[in-house]
Amino acid sequence: QTCALPIFSRDLSSKVFAAQCHLVKLGFRQGGSPPYGYRRQLLDANGKPKCMLEFGQRKSLQTERVILKPGPQHEIETVREIFRQFAFEQKSESKIARELNQEGILNSTGRPWTHQTVRYVLSNESYLGTNVYNRVSVRLGMKARDNSPNEWVKAPNAFEAIIDQEMFERAQRTHKQSRIILSDREMLARLASLLREKGRLSEIGRAS
Repeated sequence: QTCALPIFSRDLSSKVFAAQCHLVKLGFRQGGSPPYGYRRQLLDANGKPKCMLEFGQRKSLQTERVILKPGPQHEIETVREIFRQFAFEQKSESKIARELNQEGILNSTGRPWTHQTVRYVLSNESYLGTNVYNRVSVRLGMKARDNSPNEWVKAPNAFEAIIDQEMFERAQRTHKQSRIILSDREMLARLASLLREKGRLSEIGRAS
């Protein structure tokens, strides 16, 4: 009997995860805040739009569903400009972040941009209209961990894309090349950006 509760909990967790994956493949959003440039739309049990959810709001009924819709035009244009500058002008993530901050443009959480938040935009398949789930795992009492891409659950063409496939793939190729030719100056700039965001760095270079 002492093992019954943990086994039941694991079974329940597996069933919940399977149900969430099923909803993701149907195009429904699972998780928290939307990526920059998107907004969450609440649907009723019949799939009819009810309202747009603001930051921090959640659905109130189990039968309701959430989908992603393109947000304000200025955010959409900012996303496209990030991809264009990175893929075609060869600007670094850090430089793009600095210029966005100089223009007074805040990220999706209302904070200044860093090279990490720019990188998240550039690598996020949501901008292709792909519904992506299980990028991060959070277990009770433990820190969140990033899952490997082969653990992600995806549903292509789930909602309206902001970036086309060619632009997205070009950005991924540019990112691989930039990792190889990263200069000492750029590395220091990225570390400085990470330090400002996290407050301090540990001896082995991991944010703490």
